[in-house]
Amino acid sequence: MQRILRVGNGTDWSDVADGVGAAVNSIAVLQDDTLVVGAQGQGTGGQYGMIRTLSGSDWQTISFAYAYCFTSLPDGRIAVGGEPAASFSLFFAQNRLSIWDGTSWSSLGHGVDASVQSLATITSDEVLVGGFFSRVNSHQASGLARLNTAGLIPEFSWESR
Repeated sequence: MQRILRVGNGTDWSDVADGVGAAVNSIAVLQDDTLVVGAQGQGTGGQYGMIRTLSGSDWQTISFAYAYCFTSLPDGRIAVGGEPAASFSLFFAQNRLSIWDGTSWSSLGHGVDASVQSLATITSDEVLVGGFFSRVNSHQASGLARLNTAGLIPEFSWESR
């Protein structure tokens, strides 16, 4: 059960480092070419979520959480959205929205009140967040919010580029 594939020569597919061993929900690449995946699987204890990194050929689990989406930030960090998995994910336990810098987690504001399903980087320090939530940082936000990387909510307006 590989679950991650890459194209080699345009016609043949090959696995990536023997795969993750679980269904992959989201993928991001850090500036140092570390691959980050959000995956979920079924084990003896039931369903589980995890966030794993691949550098070279070595997988490392960095958190147990359901990571449904990633977006790369211009400074090399990634914003991660999803929901907690049991009590293993302290960083997701209340936020459901965090930033990974390749070494450690930080929160993106005070988080949201339900799962995050999508993220998009819209400027060098702002992300668009979508999901099943109704509140962001204790403010009303019906499933869509704009946050800066400090977690503050700028006035929302959308202008075409």
